[in-house]
Amino acid sequence: MSFHRLRTALPLLAAFCLSAAAQDTTTFRFENIASLDAMKSHVREAFPAGTPRAILARLLEKEGGASRRAHPRRAATEKYLYDINICDAYIWRWNISADYDAHGALLQVWVNGDPVHAAGPQKLSAASLRSNGKAAIYKGTRARPEAYKGEKQLAYIMLDADADPRTLDDQLVIGGGPNRPMPGPATKMIAYSDVELWRSIFDPDPADRIVRYQGMCPPGWGG
Repeated sequence: MSFHRLRTALPLLAAFCLSAAAQDTTTFRFENIASLDAMKSHVREAFPAGTPRAILARLLEKEGGASRRAHPRRAATEKYLYDINICDAYIWRWNISADYDAHGALLQVWVNGDPVHAAGPQKLSAASLRSNGKAAIYKGTRARPEAYKGEKQLAYIMLDADADPRTLDDQLVIGGGPNRPMPGPATKMIAYSDVELWRSIFDPDPADRIVRYQGMCPPGWGG
């Protein structure tokens, strides 16, 4: 290569290296998402239909630090759990689950049990699950002993279509939880309706760790 061609190529090479370095930089943080609506908007934009499975794993698990869990009955479904201890008053859970096609392309992504794309799989119908004549209704709780100053458990009601707790595909829950992953006077309870237990904040699967809230806790807040 001549000196002139080398001099011309150097800026392009430098730009490529900078771009590659930027892609390797950790950019996603669960703690930066301030609400359910903000997370839904974020994943809707970041993970459009057709996104490769590896992209979700890189952003949510490698960069974000979430715990990945495979669905025990669906090879093409997985979830990412990220728990935050909010000033020992409650445990906020991000449960980001995803469905893929046979080639590992994204069909649907869910935030705490709610689907974010209009196309793709949608919520199950409680009415249709009841129609088989085998459905049972249970009361349940999700223990959160780490929140020793406040909400140490989350209560829910579950509809189980086949009355078999070992099958996770037909379990819908209704329950309440905190409305945002941060402390403050505006924190209140919100309702989740007809969400799959496995995809929800009530899901009993543990995350690998519970991260402490990094912001300022108001004096006396949480008990």
